[in-house]
Amino acid sequence: MQRKNKVMLAAAIGMVAVIIGSTAVRCSIAHTVEESAGSEAQDAGSADVAGAPPASDESAEIAKMLQGNVWQAEGAPERTVEFRDRSFVESDGTSVKLTVFDVKEAGEGNGQKHLDIDFMREGDPCTTSASIIVEETDGVLTVASDAFAMGTRYVQGKPAGAAVGGSGLAEPYTGLIDGKAGELASAVGSWCASHAPSATTASFDGEVYLDVRGGRVSACGDAARAGLPFTLHTDTPVLRPNLLEAAWCAVNRITKNGVQLDEDQKVTPYEAMRAITYNGAYQYGEEAEKGTLEAGKLADLVVLDRNPLAVDPREIRDIKVLATIKEGEVIYRRDEA
Repeated sequence: MQRKNKVMLAAAIGMVAVIIGSTAVRCSIAHTVEESAGSEAQDAGSADVAGAPPASDESAEIAKMLQGNVWQAEGAPERTVEFRDRSFVESDGTSVKLTVFDVKEAGEGNGQKHLDIDFMREGDPCTTSASIIVEETDGVLTVASDAFAMGTRYVQGKPAGAAVGGSGLAEPYTGLIDGKAGELASAVGSWCASHAPSATTASFDGEVYLDVRGGRVSACGDAARAGLPFTLHTDTPVLRPNLLEAAWCAVNRITKNGVQLDEDQKVTPYEAMRAITYNGAYQYGEEAEKGTLEAGKLADLVVLDRNPLAVDPREIRDIKVLATIKEGEVIYRRDEA
């Protein structure tokens, strides 16, 4: 919702700027033409920018194709472009760029469709000419243009408004949501529309995994590199509480069903251990009492059969808890369980 509001605000500001800017451009062009070619050329130039030519059938067909798809940067699904009537909005997940344009000519040839446009962004002193080129390769559409601000080429995602398919939702998970599988599918679809517009399917195996290219989800690596104190959890009762398995997933970037996610988001075993100890206490504002082994803090700790910082990272989830101590009292022993 916050991102949507941001886009709407940017669009509103941009359209006001374009109205003001268009007037300035007309004046500037008219003034330049008058100085260089006289009043007759001035009249012709003013008429040219005073209004966009009527859309041809060909330009309308291309515009429908652009507006009917979601477009994403190849290899970077967080970067998208959305086409609207005589404008498009680019986003990289944190910021947006609005561009408005007039279509001057449309055409087709050599397997490509193109729109020749004059475009303007907020803050531009005048319009700039460019082309929007749509091409199909191996059944996938691509769109390229020098008018784009966040890239030069985007690939076709799913058609705008297409539903996100789902699979794998069965007992015992349906019981946890009172059998409301339809409502869950709708919620997943709404989330995808705002956060992963290229996703077409979602599979459920205790957690929902989307087919976002590159597998970028739960970006712990980015958080660690930025110095942000992230935590790991299991969403109990959806999954049984097992923080060592959560740490294993974060270190190896493999889901419990063996799906390899983007390895750039891996964290070190130390960072994973900190995420389930000190960072958890910090998140609750209890770091002065818990989270590390220090004099004066509560004796809340576990005894493990192996050192998670020394074993093969693939074996972290196989480590056994030998004992659990809460405030100095042993509340669990493996040999007594």
